[in-house]
Amino acid sequence: MAARALETQKSSSTSSASSSSASSSSSLVEAAAVHVDFQTDEPRKEIVVAHWDPDLYRSRLWPLTCLFGMSFGALHLVSWNDVFPTTVELWLWRIAAFVSMGSMLVFMHFEKVVLRWEGMVTIVSLSSPAVYLLSRMVMMGEVFAALRAEEPAIYDTYEVSSYWVHLL
Repeated sequence: MAARALETQKSSSTSSASSSSASSSSSLVEAAAVHVDFQTDEPRKEIVVAHWDPDLYRSRLWPLTCLFGMSFGALHLVSWNDVFPTTVELWLWRIAAFVSMGSMLVFMHFEKVVLRWEGMVTIVSLSSPAVYLLSRMVMMGEVFAALRAEEPAIYDTYEVSSYWVHLL
């Protein structure tokens, strides 16, 4: 759109240079009257980060859905008293479990997360999924890091033929 307006300006200015002085002054007035509006009248497209189903979000099942979303993080709290290789890893696991629960609860309170500045609400709505993913990555890293300190007995192979269950 802007390129077309500039071409119109150029063509009107070149045609005015080749014609008489009276026509050149009128074409300059016409070229000056061309207005390039870089803002559109149509609404800006929203960049939607997340959007919950509106029917589910407004239903009576939504609190139950929030509890199920939080239960995944709560499930990891079952290993509260398990043995970890270091105390730091133990506390990283516990903190990551609580953070995943809390960030999921906060994230589920926003029906639609849009990339648009609305103050502190924007920061909270956009950071809660990022914090949730970060806590999940910490827990995933802890799972693999804990394998370095396991007992060698977990790698033993058992012969199924020594048990009577295989006969069933």
